Amino acid sequence: MTALAINAWLNTPLPSISLTNSISGQLIACWQGEAVQQLFDDGILTLTELHSSDRNTLSRLSHDLLLMACASSLCHRQGDGCFNCITGRLLQSYMQHNRSQNSSKQYVPLTMAG
Repeated sequence: MTALAINAWLNTPLPSISLTNSISGQLIACWQGEAVQQLFDDGILTLTELHSSDRNTLSRLSHDLLLMACASSLCHRQGDGCFNCITGRLLQSYMQHNRSQNSSKQYVPLTMAG
């Protein structure tokens, strides 16, 4: 059982996706408005994945969202010379590369205990 839960409200004036600790209910990350659209545009998630009942798919998706939250939290300036931004871009690149390679492999879900 994964301790991460994805909550998506897409059919609202301000769509949002949140990642929470399903044990404590604590909010881990939240995307709203254009940030939600960016997740879809970047291929981080799809509607099919969000509607999936497959544990492996949902675990992979929550893992990807967690990596995106970590990468995004490093720096908000996104400048080319900032070490944190470079680190953020490396994390995003790793996640996208890992996602494309793991699409046909068995996924080991990330679990977090609170």
